[in-house]
Amino acid sequence: MKLSTIILAAFTTLTVAVPLAEPQDTTAELSATASIGGLCIIPKVRREWRTLSKTQKKSFIDAVLCLAKKPKEKGSSIGGARTRWDEFQGIHNEQTPFIHFTGIFVPWHRYFLSVVEDALVKECGYKGGLPYWDWLIDAESGVPFEQWPIFDPVLGFGGNGPYIPDSEVHPDDNPIPFPIPGRTGGGCVSDGPFTFPGFKLSINGTDPHIQREEHCLRRDFSPSLALYDLKRTVWDETIAAPDFHSMWRSLEGEPRVMGPRPNIHHGGHNGVGGELGQMGHTYNSPADPIFYLHHANLDRAFTQWQLKKLPQRWFDVHGNIQAYDFAGANGNITLAYPLNMGSVAKTRKVIEVMNTWGGPLCYTYA
Repeated sequence: MKLSTIILAAFTTLTVAVPLAEPQDTTAELSATASIGGLCIIPKVRREWRTLSKTQKKSFIDAVLCLAKKPKEKGSSIGGARTRWDEFQGIHNEQTPFIHFTGIFVPWHRYFLSVVEDALVKECGYKGGLPYWDWLIDAESGVPFEQWPIFDPVLGFGGNGPYIPDSEVHPDDNPIPFPIPGRTGGGCVSDGPFTFPGFKLSINGTDPHIQREEHCLRRDFSPSLALYDLKRTVWDETIAAPDFHSMWRSLEGEPRVMGPRPNIHHGGHNGVGGELGQMGHTYNSPADPIFYLHHANLDRAFTQWQLKKLPQRWFDVHGNIQAYDFAGANGNITLAYPLNMGSVAKTRKVIEVMNTWGGPLCYTYA
């Protein structure tokens, strides 16, 4: 059955109010049709990076470079930003304590990707959907990590940085508080479209409201970690999860390195960013354009999980409000819980981003 048929059929049933589980605010219930909205007419299609034409790849990269050159918006809440690209990194940095290892990890990042996708289209003329990176294709290919197509210097995002010993790293260059095994770089990206000074960053590594000197994008490849974590078994377990809480915990994984269970979320982040690259840093990972393709693939897993049981999974959310409080002793999120984007975008409720074909969202995956 086609996705459009599934969603149209589901929408015909959504004419009654749907109560929220354990409301955390004064909203007792939300009307499904009012909160989710009508179907979008022509959704953006998010496609796997390697399936794009050369022209489409160049168009996406040019749009990213455009945002990295556009001045930040007037009245921006991100004091350390110089550019629009900085603003997106900055709001993620600011919100990190509330959006990782909490129940809004999945919906917040879904909304965040959509906000950036809209900026690429409306502000910089990009005409496609946000691409995703299916790293399972690469991990199962037998091709060495450094040669994966995503890192191509012409038709990709460029590769690693030169090896930098820990003792030589500037304290603001995003060292994370635990060692990454097998790290091979750490310096400024040395090839591709995102080399310095053509692509510059401004956000301080520890405080998005402090501006530091313009600096480069760093990468610190860890091929061994990537190959350990990026496993199809974890993907399959995620989309087969019986409920939202189980799906989210499988998708985000545990806050550890190369633990007993592979971690597809960390595999993409720390496989590319390692110990010294921004992509490996929880707060600042959106500095690296690869972040958006990695998280689009994670959102694709969330979408596949939802499609297995519609419309119920448009309303299935559960998870702790306070980071690491997985038992929910200090409260759990609901469909009414806010997704804060600061000055970058309108604050929305979880329910508004549960359907990618309704409300403020309008995209699908190929």
